[in-house]
Amino acid sequence: MRFSVLFFAVLLLFIGAMSCSTEIDINAPEKPIWAVYGVLNQEDSRQFVRISMGFLPEGNALEYAKENDLSVKDLRVTLTAESGKTYQASQLDEVLKEPENGTFYSLTTLYTFDTEGENALVGGEKYTLRIAKIGDDEFELHAETALPLIPRISRPSLTLCSGNGKGLQALSLDKETRVEWSDKRAQEEGVRGKAFELRAFLAYEENGMSDTVKFGPSRMIDIKACGTQYCYRFREKELISTFLTRMDQQPGAFYTYVDSPTCSQPELLANSFWYELTAIDSFLYNYRLANDPLFTDFNTSRPEFSNILGTETAVGIFGSISITRQYAAFNSCTRYLLNLNGERQPNPGCAF
Repeated sequence: MRFSVLFFAVLLLFIGAMSCSTEIDINAPEKPIWAVYGVLNQEDSRQFVRISMGFLPEGNALEYAKENDLSVKDLRVTLTAESGKTYQASQLDEVLKEPENGTFYSLTTLYTFDTEGENALVGGEKYTLRIAKIGDDEFELHAETALPLIPRISRPSLTLCSGNGKGLQALSLDKETRVEWSDKRAQEEGVRGKAFELRAFLAYEENGMSDTVKFGPSRMIDIKACGTQYCYRFREKELISTFLTRMDQQPGAFYTYVDSPTCSQPELLANSFWYELTAIDSFLYNYRLANDPLFTDFNTSRPEFSNILGTETAVGIFGSISITRQYAAFNSCTRYLLNLNGERQPNPGCAF
């Protein structure tokens, strides 16, 4: 099994993590520092938490990190829902990191929760993570997150078509376009995303070989820029340029994507192009904002944000996300510019 770190590698060194001061006492006494990282995803059937220890070797720190597994094993890790449902973590050892040849040791230990079927996470509920040492009643780390309710993409949207069917909206990506969404239900029920990220995907085939290209993620969006709606505006041909660059099309190759049916039951519609919207909880939003490389103070450093609390000093984040998708189709000009499905009939103005 391979594991891809969601955001950041375990910290090599960290002193004064819970302080807002940027001053460092180089003669401070040694103390254990825990690093905990976990992001709940409502649509996943397994959730992962990584727990490690900071270190301060006398030799080369990079060499030490490359040769040693810094993860902590044999802990009692639980997840408790606001409803009272409790999940007991399983320990998964020797998980291969990606990339394998990174700075840190290539294997790690993860703690996993089964959230499939009747154990699925519930949007709008608060979840509390607790970490304990077996045989040590004094030790505890804990954190909580409220899983955002899934937002609703209102533009583009499915249209009515023949019979009782739904139709994919044909998009003109050669022109300025925008994606809009609402979190009205989340606002009413009090569990909304603090911010959102938008991605766009195109699944295609090159001479019969399947591949997928992606736009994004966008910047975090936390204000309603389209009246009562959140939105993301794409410049003229922005998505087309991004997809073409990442497809790296070769002369003589034939490129196709599934564009039918465009009118059917929603679960049967073509699903080659889609927007993916991620709602981010407030803790993860604050963590991402605090670690944004665009922002530093005059000392080129910033305080570390963490919601990991307990009897020991800890850094990291325990947050949550919810994801929704909206599928769409392309008009003839977009197909032509993307060189898809043999489209060879450009209309006036349909060119770069």
